[in-house]
Amino acid sequence: MHLYAVCGTVFFSVLIYKTWELMLQQYSAGESSPALGLKMFLVTLPLVISAALAIVAHITTVYFSPYMRKRILKGEMIAS
Repeated sequence: MHLYAVCGTVFFSVLIYKTWELMLQQYSAGESSPALGLKMFLVTLPLVISAALAIVAHITTVYFSPYMRKRILKGEMIAS
């Protein structure tokens, strides 16, 4: 069960790190979308926020949901 939690957390942490890097690159380059004129870092920002929320949801599911915890311990859940 702990391995399941760690694997999901590591995956989403890497996603946060890489999207944060991309967002900073887009911000410093001043990229904007050709169609709407939006700054591209605003398009990437929801990915960073979503990955952070996914970590919270993953940990909550593994450790605080009795139903999901039971399924994980039985081996019914192998991926999040």
